[in-house]
Amino acid sequence: MAVDVKECFITGSRRMLESLMNILSRIG
Repeated sequence: MAVDVKECFITGSRRMLESLMNILSRIG
């Protein structure tokens, strides 16, 4: 279960990072 939560957290962080990069690239 702990591994599942960790995996979810990592995936969420990566997706959030990708979204940030997308927004930054749009602004810049």
